[in-house]
Amino acid sequence: MIERVTSKVLPGIVTHVIVKIAEPTSGKSKRQDFCDPANPLQVAEIPLPKGYKMAPHRHDVKKLAIHDAKAQECWIVKKGSIRVILYDLDDTKIKSEILKCGDFLVTLGGGHGMETLEDEATILEVKNGPFTGRDYTSFVEKEILS
Repeated sequence: MIERVTSKVLPGIVTHVIVKIAEPTSGKSKRQDFCDPANPLQVAEIPLPKGYKMAPHRHDVKKLAIHDAKAQECWIVKKGSIRVILYDLDDTKIKSEILKCGDFLVTLGGGHGMETLEDEATILEVKNGPFTGRDYTSFVEKEILS
């Protein structure tokens, strides 16, 4: 299941994408892009048939036309479960969702928070870089909302 969470402040703007891996997403036969091509962070599911071979390759440097890009993130649950709290562009809470092992969240805009629901829950975080510490972060809430 793919859920595109849109802004209530700017209707039509996708702020978050929730993907529940236990449910089919792309029909198992074609690439499923989860982000608009204009976003700096690109996330896709690519079904690969048995025997598929990808030619060895590298990605060459290219100039990108991205100005004043904010960090975008993808959290992939590797172990356990977490509750994510999603916020709109104006910092109002949109919703919360429980993610289990294999599920993931892509945050393209707005804010997000998280609470672990099991001991030793683990996520893999992927973001556009470089990571320069927390100097770019504005906290929406001091505590996680219920």
